[in-house]
Amino acid sequence: GWLDGEHDRNLLRFTFMSPAARTLIVDWDTRARRLAAEFRADSIRHLADAPTRALIDALTAGSDAFAQYWASQDVFEREGGLREFDHPQHGRLVYQQITLKPAHREDLKLVVLVRD
Repeated sequence: GWLDGEHDRNLLRFTFMSPAARTLIVDWDTRARRLAAEFRADSIRHLADAPTRALIDALTAGSDAFAQYWASQDVFEREGGLREFDHPQHGRLVYQQITLKPAHREDLKLVVLVRD
């Protein structure tokens, strides 16, 4: 899978740069647009930081969809709810997305997918 091996394990890179993501992620366009807006919300304080800027530049250069969504300047907080995937061997997989935030660390967030 996309988390196997030594390659970059980054959800943004996978979603926008891997052709497999468009078939794996159900309603890819809606999910990808939202992911870009959630990333903007998460990265707003770090837009001038070199690693964040490098990621944004790489995604903008490598994905017309990311460039379009990023330019829209939408900002969304991470939402919970169902996440669906069309797995090539296992068919439709449905997960509940849960976001956990430590009370005293606004900069940390753990997003978990729990099998529905």
